[in-house]
Amino acid sequence: AREQAEARLAELVRGPRAERIAEARARLSGARDDLAVRERELERLTALLKRKLTSPDSVDAARRLRDQSCSEQDRAGAALAELEHGTTPEELDQAKAALAQARANERERTLDLERLTVRSPRDGRLDDLPYRLGEQPAIGKVVALMLAGPRPYARVYVPEAIRARVTPGTGASIAVDGLDTQFAGRVRKVLADPAFTPYYALTERDRGRLTYLAEIDLQNAPESLPAGVPLVASFQLDGPGKH
Repeated sequence: AREQAEARLAELVRGPRAERIAEARARLSGARDDLAVRERELERLTALLKRKLTSPDSVDAARRLRDQSCSEQDRAGAALAELEHGTTPEELDQAKAALAQARANERERTLDLERLTVRSPRDGRLDDLPYRLGEQPAIGKVVALMLAGPRPYARVYVPEAIRARVTPGTGASIAVDGLDTQFAGRVRKVLADPAFTPYYALTERDRGRLTYLAEIDLQNAPESLPAGVPLVASFQLDGPGKH
């Protein structure tokens, strides 16, 4: 819309092109010739009517055609006069107002787009999109999950039996399904709350079913390693129970 308004204003400031003026003159000349033909035809039929050699209806039809040609000539003349006199101040003012309105609408749409655009505060790789195209997330919901570090990491579940010996900094070996190479890693964090807790009172048997979510930084894995692939983590623990 802004480009169209700018083009219209530029056209009015420049004035009509010589080609358009020549076209309008040719149209006026054609209208005059057509009117002359209609005038002669009306005169001929009027003379025949006086001699009762034609009907009044044919004279009325010829008169209507003559009037139409006269109107066409007037319109062609007015169009030529408008082009020859150029753009009026009123037309320029209207075009300037239309351009100002188009620019204001463009700025408003740009602000709306900026307000609706969500940007990640850090560089990273896209891990997951919880919503599909067309869905409307609720206020405060996560719309994208990003892997924000240059180093890939593994998300694993630590059994309750070895939880006390798995701490940040603990070494690990990661085997990824489909790859022959094992990757070295170190535990970044372990959540304090278990991922599974029975709703009834814990017994000794139930405690063995608890798991704790942990994240392990992979130290020699390529950044192109795809997200979400299954893996097995073996922790480098002192004493029995290496897992």
